[in-house]
Amino acid sequence: MQGLPAELIIDDVSGLKAMADPLRVSILKSLYEPAPGSSLVPARSARMICEQLGESRTTRIYHHIKLLLGAGLIKKVRTTKTRNLTEDFFGPVARLISLSPDLLRAAKVGDDEGWVEGIVALLDATKRDLYELPASTPVRDLRFSHREFRLPPEKAAEFRSRLDALFAEYESMEDEGEPEAVRALLVVYPGASGA
Repeated sequence: MQGLPAELIIDDVSGLKAMADPLRVSILKSLYEPAPGSSLVPARSARMICEQLGESRTTRIYHHIKLLLGAGLIKKVRTTKTRNLTEDFFGPVARLISLSPDLLRAAKVGDDEGWVEGIVALLDATKRDLYELPASTPVRDLRFSHREFRLPPEKAAEFRSRLDALFAEYESMEDEGEPEAVRALLVVYPGASGA
């Protein structure tokens, strides 16, 4: 991860649509996973990603890799050739991928811009993450909450702003020693009128 830009901000619908598939989100996540017993994140080939995700069809994975490449969400790191076999290796383009607030600010619920599919893909990926946690993971390390707040418009805007600031504060922290990986999915959305 050293030498990579700190953040890639997805600011167009094509990037969001590229993430609107649970398998592509899993491929992206696999490219951020350190090698077993190491803190280093190696470049991975389609074959290696298949093994990591338990997929049997390399062609299916390669199709999704091409879509991620086309959207600029991953990059080809190197190509190796052994006899008649050529193998491409892929890696992340930045240490963090995030959605531009401006991308979603203009979207409306009825728009067919792929943003809903992108969020649903992230929810599916989070669900898979939770199922893959080791049985020894203490439940006390998890936080669950589904709440509704009734706020005046200015307080609702302040709430969103403070959440953005909190995420920004922790994202900007430098790795020190052996960091603990903490994943968070936060979805803040308006409640239905009159609910």
